[in-house]
Amino acid sequence: MYIKNKTEGNKTEFLATSISDIATLPTTTTEGTGGKADGDNGKVAFGSTCIVVDGSNTAVYILDPNNTWTQM
Repeated sequence: MYIKNKTEGNKTEFLATSISDIATLPTTTTEGTGGKADGDNGKVAFGSTCIVVDGSNTAVYILDPNNTWTQM
């Protein structure tokens, strides 16, 4: 499960609790499926980010121009 933290312009920032949540995030062409609220699943722009806090592990992902969530 993830939540939409904030939106600035067309870029969106998400907060997730598991690396597996990355597969359910929205892209520029598809809506997400793992959002906590309906408003969390809308399509997003390239450059959107997701911070994943999974126990003691933290990772940051960005939606790249290939429409893929890539770890930074």
